[in-house]
Amino acid sequence: MKFKTNCSHCGKEVIKKMKTKTGRYYCDINCKSEWQRNQKPVDKEWLYKKYVVEELSANDIAKIVKRNPKRVWEWLRDYGIKTRPRGTGWENKPDFSFWKHGKSSPFKGKKHTDAFKEEQRKRRLKDGRVPYLTKEGTHYMRGRKGALHHGYKGGSTPERQSVYSSISWREAVKKVWKRDDAICQKCGLDNRDVNREETKFHIHHMYSFTTYKHLQTNPDNLILLCENCHRWVHSNENKNGEFIPMKEMRLPEWILK
Repeated sequence: MKFKTNCSHCGKEVIKKMKTKTGRYYCDINCKSEWQRNQKPVDKEWLYKKYVVEELSANDIAKIVKRNPKRVWEWLRDYGIKTRPRGTGWENKPDFSFWKHGKSSPFKGKKHTDAFKEEQRKRRLKDGRVPYLTKEGTHYMRGRKGALHHGYKGGSTPERQSVYSSISWREAVKKVWKRDDAICQKCGLDNRDVNREETKFHIHHMYSFTTYKHLQTNPDNLILLCENCHRWVHSNENKNGEFIPMKEMRLPEWILK
């Protein structure tokens, strides 16, 4: 049952369908966001001390107060505390000093000893890993196919991927483009008059791809639509079921075959 209440942020009267556990209600997501931003668990003095005096980053402070770093940055802005440019602050942290522009990694120019490499190799073998190079110097996965490959999933290729990579599908697509003269059958947009990088054209299945498997590559069941019209056809705006035959409609003979 709908009821009237007031927005917890701006106080404007709003109508809601159900009650919340917190008892707070908002006009929209913007009011909710503003209310949340104003619920600061820290004051200006504490924030100034952590960010300016101790030189902690917004990420460091977020971990302390258990909030999002972006929210901490918004608090700094609300309190008028001048923020540092992104990427600064590493110069006071020795472990990451090489990240600063102009400096290189402290390991640059150094090499691991053979003894260390052998020690690491044994550790990896103990963990169940295998060397990526065989004794012959080739990658251990070279030539592995089917069940021998680590990504094998039982040989089950997704149905759509299998159909769309078939010769029959490619032939059907050619016929549809030629029959419909490269024109969207809903809005009349001509593929020859548009920027093909911005506007795409799709082949639409009028009778369900999954239900009528024998019609998946039948040109009579396919129609050319631009991307926007194809989205509209499958949206709630298509109330009359345009380009999607109604379930109660008697199926034509060519479909029943």
